[in-house]
Amino acid sequence: RAGRAEELVLADADPAFLAASREANPYLRDRRPGLYGALA
Repeated sequence: RAGRAEELVLADADPAFLAASREANPYLRDRRPGLYGALA
């Protein structure tokens, strides 16, 4: 459960799972962060 204050989360990441997740979500390839840099 998340609290209301800032917290630090530590986790192990499986590179194969991340790669599979990126393949399952192809819309992320269309991102163009350079176009909205001033907004962030």
